[in-house]
Amino acid sequence: MRRLLQVISGAAFVGTVLPSAVYLAGGLDLPGVHRWMWVSMVVWFAATPWWMGRPNPS
Repeated sequence: MRRLLQVISGAAFVGTVLPSAVYLAGGLDLPGVHRWMWVSMVVWFAATPWWMGRPNPS
């Protein structure tokens, strides 16, 4: 479960960075950037606290 949450939060982090680069390349309009970044932020804040700062299971 921990590994799945790490993958989800990593993908959400990429989802907060990538839309701005796509916008600069001309592939996405500004409302689309806002939408992608908003959804990615919510997913990142929902998934990350469940694994970050907790010890690894042995």
